[in-house]
Amino acid sequence: PAADALQSVGQSGTIINNFRQNPGFLLARREVWLGFSQRLRSVIEESADMARQASQRVVSENNDNLNKLALGLDANYKSVGDEGWEGIEPAAAKVWLAVDASDDRNSAYENLKSAKNEIQVRRSRGGSVAPKSGMPAILFATNRNEENTNNLEHRFGQIRNSSNSLKCGRIVFDKNVPRNFGKVFPGQIKLAGQLAVGQSDCVEYLSQFAGSNRRVILYFHGFNNTFKNAVTRAIGFTMDFGLREPVLVWSWPSLGGRGGSGEYVGDLNGVDFTNSYIKDFVDSLAEADLIEEVSIVAHSMGTKIAGQFIRHASEKNLKIANVIFVAPDYPKSTFEQLINEAGAAALLKTVYANRHDRALGYSRAQSKEHPVGLGGDLLELVQGVETIDVSKVAVWGIDNHAHGFDVREVANDISRLVIDRSNADGRALPQAEKDGVRYWRIEAD
Repeated sequence: PAADALQSVGQSGTIINNFRQNPGFLLARREVWLGFSQRLRSVIEESADMARQASQRVVSENNDNLNKLALGLDANYKSVGDEGWEGIEPAAAKVWLAVDASDDRNSAYENLKSAKNEIQVRRSRGGSVAPKSGMPAILFATNRNEENTNNLEHRFGQIRNSSNSLKCGRIVFDKNVPRNFGKVFPGQIKLAGQLAVGQSDCVEYLSQFAGSNRRVILYFHGFNNTFKNAVTRAIGFTMDFGLREPVLVWSWPSLGGRGGSGEYVGDLNGVDFTNSYIKDFVDSLAEADLIEEVSIVAHSMGTKIAGQFIRHASEKNLKIANVIFVAPDYPKSTFEQLINEAGAAALLKTVYANRHDRALGYSRAQSKEHPVGLGGDLLELVQGVETIDVSKVAVWGIDNHAHGFDVREVANDISRLVIDRSNADGRALPQAEKDGVRYWRIEAD
C-alpha cells in the first residue's frame, strides 16, 4: 500500500510510514499457558522473540525498498523508526502549518518537537554502563516451586502449594556484558554452588555476606515477573545505583504471564501466599541480628510484600532502617492503615510517585481507588511517609512504571537514599504541599 501511495503522490507529496510494526503472538487459553512449566514458557517466549526479530527484519527491508522507490520517483518518504524522527518535523511543519496555521496545529507541532527533543536527550544519557568495581554479592530467596532443572533462568515456577520451601543462593554472571543505563542485565545468570533450603539456612547463608556493618538490601519485585525478570533487574540497578552491600532478590511466585486481568488477580493471590514466608523470614533475620540494618527496595505490587515485612517487624517491636516504595501499587486506604498501625517499625519510609505511570492507571481502573504511586493531580499523601513526585522527569516511555530504575534523575536520588539513608531535605529536593502535607519533587536538570 505504501508503494502504491508513493506512485500517486509524485513529486509534490510526502508519505510518512510507521515501519516499526509489532507482530503479536497469541496462545489460546490462559489456563493452558499458566499450566506449562517455567522452562516450557521460557522456550515459547524465546521462540516468539526470535520470530518478532525475524519479522522486523522483513519490515525493515521493505522500508529500505520504499525509500529507494521514493528516491527514484523524486518523492518524499519518511519512516517513523529509529532514524525517522528527524524527517517528521519538517514534514509536519509543511503539512500542518503551511496549509493551516491554526492554534491547534501549532500546538501539535510544538508537542511533536518536544517529544523529539526528549527522545534525543534520553538517548544521549544512555551510554554503555561499565561494571562497578567491587560489586556486591547478588543473592536470592524464593518461595517459588522447584522445577528440577539446572538452568537457573527458568528453574523456579509459579505453582503455589504447601510443599513450597524457601530456597536461597548466590547469582554469578559476567560483569563485562555491556548494557545501557536503566536496563535489566542482558547476560546469563547462574547459580554459584548449592541452594540453601529453609528459613534458618537461608538467613545463615545471607549472614556470610552481610559484612561487619550488617547491612543488607532486600528487593521485592512487582507484578508479572519471572524469577529471571527479578534477578536481572536487581543486577541492573545494583550497577546503576553503585551499591556496595549485598542485594537479596526475593522472588515471590508471580505468574509472569501475559499481564492480563486474570494474571493481576492471580499475582495478588501470590502476594497473600507469600505472607507466612515473610513472617518467618523476619523472625530469622532478627535472630541473626540482621534486621536493624535492612534497606528494602520494593517495586509495584512488591510494595505490598514490603508492607507485610513492616507489619511483622512491628509485631515483634523490631526496627528497619529504610523502606523505599517505587511506583507502589498500594491503594491509599490500606497503605495509610499500614503506616498508622505499623509504620513506626521503618525509620525512613519513601514513596516515588508518577502521574504518567500507565500500569498504575490500570490498577486504578481495577480497584477504583488511586494507588499512592500515582503523582501529579492524583497524588495521595500519607503522614509519616516522604513522597517524591517524579512526574516532571518520568514522562516519556511505554508505561513509565520502572522510573525508579530507568530515569536517571530518579535512580540517582534512590541511590543516595539507599547508600546515605538521608531524608528528602538532606537530599535538597524541592518541596511542595498538598492539603497541609509536605511532599518533594524531582525536577529536570
